[in-house]
Parts: sequence; structure tokens; C-alpha cells
Amino acid sequence: DGTNDYLSRSSDLIGNADSKTFTFSAWVYIDSSASGGYVLNLGGGTGGQRAFDVYFANSFKRMQFVAYNSAGTQIGRGHLVDNSITYNTWYNVLFSIDLANTSNRYFYLNDVDLTSSVVWNIYTNDTINFAGSTEHYIGVYDAGVTGEWLGRLAGVYLDYTYRDLSVESNRRDFIDADGLYVTPPTSGIISIPMDDAADPGRNDGTGGDFTLNGVVARSNRG
Repeated sequence: DGTNDYLSRSSDLIGNADSKTFTFSAWVYIDSSASGGYVLNLGGGTGGQRAFDVYFANSFKRMQFVAYNSAGTQIGRGHLVDNSITYNTWYNVLFSIDLANTSNRYFYLNDVDLTSSVVWNIYTNDTINFAGSTEHYIGVYDAGVTGEWLGRLAGVYLDYTYRDLSVESNRRDFIDADGLYVTPPTSGIISIPMDDAADPGRNDGTGGDFTLNGVVARSNRG
């Protein structure tokens, strides 16, 4: 409900490593009263340099990402076109990127390929500072602060592998052929299904659990 409820981790992800490649997926639902919010923020607190953000830009009604190198310089930045996200609607946001090759990048929304319409503001052949911070957040309003996501989240996933998402079988790890939720693979460093209101910070991936701050509810909407 956007009141003191978010996930955090105050130590680095287990086995974390820098990378030029990654795959990200999450199911997001933005409440009409929201004013923005981060699905995932790695390194936005005081424990290290900025690493990686995925967030909803409310002013433009779009999802976007930013990646940083070890010097804190933005090396990757891209976003969907304005007004591509509607309030009170579930979306699967899925993208896979190789910063070393502009041909190796895909951005899907609800299993629809929007890669060609994505605005790729910055795309530098450099390494993302994934392992450079010890503070990580899921469902915050702004990086490293205590504002919160207003809406719903599920299936937050991150790994450091590039996937060719034009291959349908690669997308079926995150969304099924009917456009419905799929529990994400456990191979990622982050794989948080949020399927248990008693333990929403459980990370079925390799990087270790997150801590719940505040109280969240499971919607039971299936």
C-alpha cells in the first residue's frame, strides 16, 4: 500500500559479480495513486556505488533501466515509449542486454517485442558494477530511501546471462503462451516470486534472501 513496506538487503548478494550482460524480469502493477517507484535498486543506498535500477517513470508512464560502471558513470540507459504503461494493470517487463553488442538486446512487454521502439539513451561497452554495493532494494519509491512502491509486484528476477528473447522458449521461463505468470527460474542471483505473504523476501535464486520492512499482503488474485 506504499506505507513503510519494501524489501531490502544490507549485504551484498551472495556470489555477486560484475557483468556486461544480464536478463531482468518482473511482474508489475502500478496503482493509480502512485507517483513512480523502483522495482529493483542495486546500490542506491549508502553502502557503495550505484549499480543498477529498474523503475516506473510516472511522469512518462513508462518502464526504464539504468546501469552504472564502477566509477558511477551511466553506461546503459533505455526506456519504453511514453504512455506504454497503464495504471491498475499487470505487466510482465522482460529484457535481456549485452552491452558489448548493440545487436544483442531485447525488451518485451507482455510477451510483445518492443525492442525497436525502445529509446536506448546510453549503450556503452563497459562492465556493470553489480558487485560494487552492499545495499539493495525492491519496491521502493526512490533509491535508498523509505518511500515505497504503490501497487503490486511478483516474480522479480535477475541473472547475468544474455538471452535471445526472440526465441520463444527463452521467454517461457517468465511468461506463458497465454500471457500469464510463470514462477521464475531459480538460476538467477535474484529470483523472488513473492508467493507467500509471510515470507515475501524469500529469494529462490542464489543471492540470498531480502528482508521485509513493514507489512505486505498477498492479493490472492492468481
